[in-house]
Amino acid sequence: MENYMDWLDSAVLKLKTEQQELENFSRADEANFVKVRINILEICKTIFCVFKKVKTPDEFAAEYLKKLSELRKVWEESRGKADEHGNVKKSVIEGIKLETLAEAEQKFRELGGN
Repeated sequence: MENYMDWLDSAVLKLKTEQQELENFSRADEANFVKVRINILEICKTIFCVFKKVKTPDEFAAEYLKKLSELRKVWEESRGKADEHGNVKKSVIEGIKLETLAEAEQKFRELGGN
């Protein structure tokens, strides 16, 4: 699963470069959306590292995916509430979180995480 960590590190580095370029061109709103993506990937990385230390190899993948699923549910609920209240900005941010989480989960599965 070191390939997954490499992917996370690479994705974060690429996004940080993109964020800096957006900031250089005074595109702060877009840069902030990229920051959200970076934050989500860093959350995935942190969970991965902690679970790697505390979970047995047999339970690791299932527990990691379970935790990602729990995060997805929370962010889906938050987006639903934002939609109910007409909070477009919050809804967009929650959508970015969900998209980024789905991308990380897909990559984890592709690289052998079931």
